[in-house]
Amino acid sequence: LLLAFIAAVSVFEFRLGLNFFRTVTGTMFPGQADPHIFVQYRLGYGRIAGPFEHAIFCGMAMGIGLILQSWLAASGGWRDRLRFIPVRRLRHPWIITAILCAGLLMTMSRGPVLAAALGMAIAAIPSMRRHPKLILRWGLILMLCVIVAYGLAIRFTSVNPNEFARGEHELSVAYRAKPAVRAQATHA
Repeated sequence: LLLAFIAAVSVFEFRLGLNFFRTVTGTMFPGQADPHIFVQYRLGYGRIAGPFEHAIFCGMAMGIGLILQSWLAASGGWRDRLRFIPVRRLRHPWIITAILCAGLLMTMSRGPVLAAALGMAIAAIPSMRRHPKLILRWGLILMLCVIVAYGLAIRFTSVNPNEFARGEHELSVAYRAKPAVRAQATHA
């Protein structure tokens, strides 16, 4: 529930670039830095960090919370409805799952998003044991995603830094990929 609260409050940081948690702690502890300093921007939106030091840490916490939330929802650990939500059709676990998914995506961190997706897939395996066709279908989708991701990674890292690079991130990736390619060639 606390992570869902953090994700809901962090919408302001995502949209306006103002970290609510740093603003509150800055008033309680004078001399703290400006709340705008810690906000990183990607695609014109602020990457939420919440009360954590960095957006990646927030993404890791949201991802772990999402996996635990899914387990609680699947095992019946939550009540179906909350008293203060008047809508009968919305169930409590789905609301928290949606808020945590939004919080995870608002961090704009690829690593925690991929880790949470993989964790959710692994956590779903026990519930799919009774449905072999479902396991086969998800296995094929996973293989297709891995093939596409590998192709994109090779295309992204095969930039020759001497010829061109479309941005600083591609130049950095190409610089890091060169030693890895050399290491593979020497071991082969």
